[in-house]
Amino acid sequence: MVYWIILLIMILLLTLSIILLNIKANSKVYCKSLENPILISKLRPHKIYVNKFSRTLSHQGKSISYDKCFNFPPQENLDIINSKAQTFEFMKNFGYPSPQTVHVKDFTTTSLSYPLVLKPIHGHKGNGIITDIYNKTQLNSHLKKIKNKENYLIQEQAEGKVYRVTVFNNKVLYIYHRVPPILEGDGKSTIAELIQLKKEEIKKINKYTTLDVSQSLIEKQGYQFDDILPKYEKIKITNLLNSNKGTTELKMIPITQLHPLNHKMFCNITKHLKMNIIGFDYISPSIQIPFTKAGNILEMNSRPDLSPLNQPNSDKLVRTFISDLKEVMERN
Repeated sequence: MVYWIILLIMILLLTLSIILLNIKANSKVYCKSLENPILISKLRPHKIYVNKFSRTLSHQGKSISYDKCFNFPPQENLDIINSKAQTFEFMKNFGYPSPQTVHVKDFTTTSLSYPLVLKPIHGHKGNGIITDIYNKTQLNSHLKKIKNKENYLIQEQAEGKVYRVTVFNNKVLYIYHRVPPILEGDGKSTIAELIQLKKEEIKKINKYTTLDVSQSLIEKQGYQFDDILPKYEKIKITNLLNSNKGTTELKMIPITQLHPLNHKMFCNITKHLKMNIIGFDYISPSIQIPFTKAGNILEMNSRPDLSPLNQPNSDKLVRTFISDLKEVMERN
């Protein structure tokens, strides 16, 4: 009898462990920002309710799962978004703008132009990305430190402002510009000391955001870490910018500033992939310039950041989101 009780307890513990592991694995999947108390309070007057346990939104007898951020496409379409190799193959095949990209094993000195970026094929939150590679010596040095080279792409580094363009219900929901962190000299502190102050400043704003400093970018501007930055002199310290790396300052951009051709492109891709929502990382001198003249799609995200819905003065954006959400709920 004791034996069977012990066996039952072991089975229960094993089952519980598996459930907890699945919860942990899936915690990266769903749109957690929908569970923000601020947004929940804004949805409730519209009779839209958030169920954190089932990860669903409900409204007048209808419900929709946000476990995968409202997306229910064929798996092969999700694979295109989640694999950077497939993303760039898709862009190339359908004529959408993206930087020249090759697999590490296919790279030759003439296939791409410097500066370059190293990117893992599968990854998120900017992890594993190395920017500002200006020559073959730097490239080889980085490659020697990478164990799983077969999982890496080499890409030409695009120049410009980094934007997040989020499309929901075949319409652009919002756009923001990721403002890069800039060091300004005081004539007394070294660059290393200023970087440390910048890291502390970023942590105070968002404890989850890290700052990946690019030594080669600093050197390209003529400085070393132990140099004292002259008073009022400004330098860039990173080109790796996303919600988890490099910047906490997001500047919202009116959708009216988005060039019509760009608007059509983002919506066409979302529709092509049968997605309800996609976040595009887009780089360009300006969102007002058509992609036919300048601009590149860097990545797509099937679980985009919806935190702008939780910001002050976001009531108009929330109303737009609610209107589109109701249409998506009717279709799914």
